Amino acid sequence: MEMGRALFLLKRIEVASGWILVPLMLLYILTGFAMLGWFGMIDKNLALQLHIAFHLPITVLFALHAGICVFFWYRKKQLLNRAVRRAAWEYSKEE
Repeated sequence: MEMGRALFLLKRIEVASGWILVPLMLLYILTGFAMLGWFGMIDKNLALQLHIAFHLPITVLFALHAGICVFFWYRKKQLLNRAVRRAAWEYSKEE
């Protein structure tokens, strides 16, 4: 896979994970309020189960989204390119 296509796919994954996080976070907040009994739409036990069920998807999507954002930020600042070149140069000296 060429680099341009890989970067395009990474950007698409970043955007998609961000948009998926928006409703998940809203539901997470709403279930948190429902656990306190504020809305009365769902009972506290169901709210707690949903709230706990959202932990893993939110954590995975946030890590994915943030990791890709940091990658693009480093790439934009060319810190990653310098670090890779330096590591490759030091690796070639060891051989």
